[in-house]
Amino acid sequence: MRLSRRVPLALTLLLASCGTSSPLTDPSPRRGSSAATPISQATRQANSQTTSQAPRPSYNSGDGFFVAHGKLYDPDGDEFRIRGVNRLHWDSPSAAGIVASHANTVRWDIDFTRSAGFNVALIRAQSISEHDVPVVGNWTATCSSDPARLGAAVATWIGQARAWTRLNRYLIVNVANEWGPNNSTVWRDSYISAIAQLRQAGYLGPILVDAGNCGQDVLELLHYSTAVFNSDPQKNVLFALHLYANAQLALHDNWLPQLARLSAQAGMVFIVGEFGPGHDIGPSPTSVAPGQIITAAESAGLGWLAWAWDDNDRPNGASDDRWFSMTYRGPGQFGRPADLTEFGREVVLDPSYGLRALATPASIFSR
Repeated sequence: MRLSRRVPLALTLLLASCGTSSPLTDPSPRRGSSAATPISQATRQANSQTTSQAPRPSYNSGDGFFVAHGKLYDPDGDEFRIRGVNRLHWDSPSAAGIVASHANTVRWDIDFTRSAGFNVALIRAQSISEHDVPVVGNWTATCSSDPARLGAAVATWIGQARAWTRLNRYLIVNVANEWGPNNSTVWRDSYISAIAQLRQAGYLGPILVDAGNCGQDVLELLHYSTAVFNSDPQKNVLFALHLYANAQLALHDNWLPQLARLSAQAGMVFIVGEFGPGHDIGPSPTSVAPGQIITAAESAGLGWLAWAWDDNDRPNGASDDRWFSMTYRGPGQFGRPADLTEFGREVVLDPSYGLRALATPASIFSR
């Protein structure tokens, strides 16, 4: 997200704007002006079950998740569809609530002012032990187009490789949140170089690459993702599109089906890596409702991650329905439906397309 907060939660509470905490009520859900198309029972059942298995390709030398024929597979070779949430605050009380949501994947904004040992232990305890696939991200180059900023993020990953690569079996590495220019060979060439460096440093699991223009440039993915994917000797790259102000155009112009066709042709995997609550909220507003984005992603066979579980806008960890948090308090606490914002109830509880209806954990966690 364009305005991600990089400071620990304890400090954000001190810096939060003045105002009273929102009441922990459970108002009736509201929908956007264009309701999502319900997912049929047959589609729900098909989407929520493992649909295929695949052997690890001979060129893939890792022991973790892998990409093959346009799909993501877990280490046991079972197909895995990402359905989950973004987590902004490493120090929020979010872990138990995320488990209760049934999210199968959590994308983390890692605080690199903390030691690698601290962060790795955190991911072990609050993602892997909870059977959530961790997507660990570096936010230090957010919305930059400067290759030096991407290079600095890559250098951080390389400098901490000894710690992070111990998690190769479970880990997806999001190189740099929302870095890159629009529809540019600079994006292509910079990520080709970045992936080569990360592989040399021992990262063998999937690498997640965000689109440029703050994650919202589909042309970059359509024009240059194939070259980036084919440059990787492991052929183990995912690409993320973020949907905010671009969401209406994305649905009108069928961006997600276009990405699905490219995935089938070239072999990479695409996901919707961020989307918000709609209602024209935030710095990159859209009226497109979360359900419209989820159903479009599901129809195209793409995974998705909602932004964000714990992006509070009120003091003392509280949130209301005019920002991006899926939880009213904590932030990140969820034990009953009334703990979820309107956005959270839609993403978690909708009986047709919510996390509890569709998300299933990676099969490696059940064996």
